[in-house]
Amino acid sequence: MYNNSIATLERIMGTLRSYTDATRVRYDVETLLRQIPSISPQNGVYTHNNGSTSTMLSLTGTIPIYYGGNQYNIPVEIWMPEAYPFAAPTCFVRPTTDMMIRPGHPHVDQNGLIVVPYSTNWDSDHSLVELVGYHCSIFGAQPPVFRRPANQPAPTPSYPPPPQQTQPQPSYGYQQGGYASPSQQPPQPSYQQPSQPYPSYAQPRAANQYSPYQPAVIDPVVKLKAEATEKIQHELQKIYKRIRDEIDDQFDTQRELSHGQQRLAHGQQSLEKLQADLTTAVAQVEAADAQVTDWLAANENQDEVGVDDVLVAADPLSQQQLDAYAERNAIEDALYFMDRALANGEIELPTFLKEVRKLARKQFMSVALMQKVHDVQHTTTASRRG
Repeated sequence: MYNNSIATLERIMGTLRSYTDATRVRYDVETLLRQIPSISPQNGVYTHNNGSTSTMLSLTGTIPIYYGGNQYNIPVEIWMPEAYPFAAPTCFVRPTTDMMIRPGHPHVDQNGLIVVPYSTNWDSDHSLVELVGYHCSIFGAQPPVFRRPANQPAPTPSYPPPPQQTQPQPSYGYQQGGYASPSQQPPQPSYQQPSQPYPSYAQPRAANQYSPYQPAVIDPVVKLKAEATEKIQHELQKIYKRIRDEIDDQFDTQRELSHGQQRLAHGQQSLEKLQADLTTAVAQVEAADAQVTDWLAANENQDEVGVDDVLVAADPLSQQQLDAYAERNAIEDALYFMDRALANGEIELPTFLKEVRKLARKQFMSVALMQKVHDVQHTTTASRRG
């Protein structure tokens, strides 16, 4: 039965995409099915109080309780909300036709809705298995159902009947006026029938004394082992999660160190290349410095060379051209300074005019000589080429 339930659960979860944490839903439901094989999964359309509908996973079957030293099975229906584990499951007691919900039960209303502190104070660390275990503990102290007297007919349900279908009749879940109906699901498995007769409903008993619905007896040791196993698994799950987180952190640190090592190696290579380039540059500078030092030592005691001695004409015409050019420029400078002297009142105007006429005549002759030399050089060059 457990393997069939797991296969059904996998098929249903494969079609439901609206769960916030589908992995957590699957894990908690599998754990519950392992502990209580009398519960089976199915999916259905749940109608909320505001009229909206959601296709959700539901669990139907019986949960064991211990009352008066004997075990009894309580039929329940559990709806897994889409926000699980951040929202608590919605749970109902679903009595069969020969059972009644105990009036005035502190945790179950007449529609079968189960309200316990564990669900009203729900936290994401809570689990489905712990919630069902809480139900078993509370119902063991005060069963929510009792056997209906033979002369009392079953009451008419307060919710509208479902539409007629050819498949077996599904169950309906209420939540303060809302209801849910499974859509296109296989027939719901029947609840486990008791192996011993139901306790009779005795009229002389007090009005608040009822006999619970009684199925086969199961060893309490098995239940205690199951609860202990579940708690250990829950704690191990927390430990495994913490270890996985620590391992992930260590892997992140290792990746950062590896990247840092690569950056350091690249930086070291760059520095080594720069050092080699600088060493080469220093060697080149030292060699050039040695050459300059040697040249200075070799030429330190030589006589200075005059500027006029450095400029040597190639032929007499070039020398004549150079002299005429120098004379023209010298006259140009003399005219400039004479003009400044006249402006400053350092020479008289007649003297200025007289000297200007002399210099202008000499400058004209220099320019004419330069032109004549140029023409002769041009003619000579042309005749050589011809």
